[in-house]
Amino acid sequence: MPLRFLALFLSYFFHPVALPALAFGCLFFLTPVSVLSLPPEYKWQLWSLIFLLTLAAPALGLLAFWLSGAHTGWPALPGDTSPGQLLLITLFYSLTTLLFATVGGFSQVSALSVVMGGITLTVSLLTLLQSLYNWCAQSATIGGLVGLLLGFNYRLHDGQLFWPIIALILLAGLVMSARLYLHRHTPPQVMSGAGLGFLANLVVIIGVL
Repeated sequence: MPLRFLALFLSYFFHPVALPALAFGCLFFLTPVSVLSLPPEYKWQLWSLIFLLTLAAPALGLLAFWLSGAHTGWPALPGDTSPGQLLLITLFYSLTTLLFATVGGFSQVSALSVVMGGITLTVSLLTLLQSLYNWCAQSATIGGLVGLLLGFNYRLHDGQLFWPIIALILLAGLVMSARLYLHRHTPPQVMSGAGLGFLANLVVIIGVL
């Protein structure tokens, strides 16, 4: 029972709806200042805005769908995802990316929009491909975080993110093991999901930022 509880917790915590909040939380508060050099008060304000736009608002939307009875055919196990859920999340992520790309007033707006763009690309690919293959969305989430930090580490050229990356890789093993423990995915599905998230974010950070 404790293992099942842990597996369900990891499935919830690394649901794709949490990816932006997790990604920017890592970049703002768990990495060296040089990654995104924003004043501390701006970091908290931006993270709060990201949390509201990309986690709280989509979660309320998903809850509204559930209460309205529109969840027919959606996954029965909490933490699972469906094309309908991913489509709603993609909409909120796209609007947030557009907001960061157009708003002014911060020196790092460009970097923020690129990071959000990589996250949006990840969920968009999951949405488009979910009907063809049962990708593990939680693996894509943690894989995206690893790709994001590796991309920034490549840009910094100083290895400051080595230990955070190692920690995320170990955590990725736990997340993927949790999905296998719950019998929601096969090994190829968790590996392919992680690869999708990893490559989408790594390519965007290295190629665009």
